[in-house]
Amino acid sequence: MGNALRVFLKLVEAVEDLGGSDADLRRIETNSDLRQELAQRIVRERLITGTFPVSLDYSVTLASLIQAGRYDRVNENINAQNFPATGVGRIETEIVLFHFNQNMSSEAANCELDQRGYRPATAWELLAFGARYPEEQRKGPIVALGSLRRFPIEIRAVPYLYYGDADGRGLTLASFDGGWGSACRFAAVRK
Repeated sequence: MGNALRVFLKLVEAVEDLGGSDADLRRIETNSDLRQELAQRIVRERLITGTFPVSLDYSVTLASLIQAGRYDRVNENINAQNFPATGVGRIETEIVLFHFNQNMSSEAANCELDQRGYRPATAWELLAFGARYPEEQRKGPIVALGSLRRFPIEIRAVPYLYYGDADGRGLTLASFDGGWGSACRFAAVRK
């Protein structure tokens, strides 16, 4: 109970700092929508493991983006033919990494991102991120569900960044339909 009391006292302090009163605090008790919104905000913030500004230049080649990432291993199927540019010119954006801390299907991860106002990152966005923040993938795999590619033997695959002691930093493909382990983080962009 001690931890809950400390949290509540911090909430009271924050409400009072904004000029709120006991009536404002009473709304937390009596308004279930407000409680749900507050709980969702707390959980949503826990799922975001980082926000990273990136510059993306669609006038460069995909091969140049891969080279800029200095990966130790690259799947040969990650190329401009399979993953063409999805934009034009140069843009500034933010890649947000979500970590759901549980095994997830691709569909479930996409649904979670959508509910939070995000879309999955594309291969190009993932590569711009990987080049700028190479150490992030050492913390766990980073998946870009926004670039789905169907291969001839009916495999749907998406790119992801990984790190293996023997392999170093890698850029490869994994099955969209196979599911993702609890260590995976999902790259996303605000809609």
